[in-house]
Amino acid sequence: MIVAQQLYEGSVTIPGHTGGLITYMRTDSVNLSSFATSAAKEVITSEYGNQYALAKPRHYKSKAKGAQEAHEAIRPVNLALKPSDVKPYLDHSQYRLYSLIWKRTIATQMAQAVVANTTYKISAGANKEYEFQSKGTRIVFAGFMKAYTEGSDDPEAALDNTEKILPTISKGTVLNLEKLITEQNFTKPPARYSEAALVKKMEAEGIGRPSTYAPTIATIQAREYVIKTEDKKLQPTLIGTVVNDFLVEHFENIVSLGFTAHVEEEFDKIADGEMAWEDVMKEFYEPFVKNVDDKTENAPRAKFSDIRELGEHPELKKPITARVGQYGPYVQCGTKEDEEKPKIASIPKTIS
Repeated sequence: MIVAQQLYEGSVTIPGHTGGLITYMRTDSVNLSSFATSAAKEVITSEYGNQYALAKPRHYKSKAKGAQEAHEAIRPVNLALKPSDVKPYLDHSQYRLYSLIWKRTIATQMAQAVVANTTYKISAGANKEYEFQSKGTRIVFAGFMKAYTEGSDDPEAALDNTEKILPTISKGTVLNLEKLITEQNFTKPPARYSEAALVKKMEAEGIGRPSTYAPTIATIQAREYVIKTEDKKLQPTLIGTVVNDFLVEHFENIVSLGFTAHVEEEFDKIADGEMAWEDVMKEFYEPFVKNVDDKTENAPRAKFSDIRELGEHPELKKPITARVGQYGPYVQCGTKEDEEKPKIASIPKTIS
């Protein structure tokens, strides 16, 4: 968002261009103005050819809950400014973000891709009781994929990777078995969220706004509720699990998926004059404060400290326990009463 802010403010000087490079970026709108769609058609025709342009502009509807669409979708201010035109004047991050926005905007107004799928079904066994499948894909017409392919910086390379051309085989052909590889598969748990997958989940549930996704993910990592694994997945830590279990048990209505979406809806009603902000705050705050006070006094802590007995110290003859504290797991020798006993420190003879 910091880089997007730089592009929006126009902090970089581009010869022949004044102002920002992109439109307002703190929006989840997917609407493009008629000016933008007309400009996109001109660029598509000149860059890729008439066959890639649309006869009529394509329009989209937001799938996000409670989407705020007062602004136009995020797009380049001037679509005629190609990424290659601005690259000499931007740093690496600015160029990559501008290129992404430009490609996606252009791709939304390009013709659909035509893909040919081929599936071969191969029967095996004495009574042909087994069936194997081989699937191939061939790009007949690239369409929007000429400009942008999800998850790839190089559309041309992505097109090459998409194609898996199978040889021509007529029906009834007998195939010789060269090698048979068998492996046993087990049911796997749902995959952990990556940062991108978590953003999509929050967007689908109406949690937050585009400008809050990155700070939210950064916060749970900074507080060490989750850590990022080598494969870029977000894995809960012990302290994160303890905090989550406590909140779910005692503040279920606050940490539910629908809470934020409900609050966003009320904010929209306040903006439209349908609700008074004082009533909204009173409805939430009074029961919330009572619940916090009650849990502060009565919520059991032992259940969430996750104490585990490890044995006895061979010399001190005191119990050794492992538990989860404010800063993560730790091992303790002795009891809490041992910690609270006053310790006699040496008294300095002089005061400097």
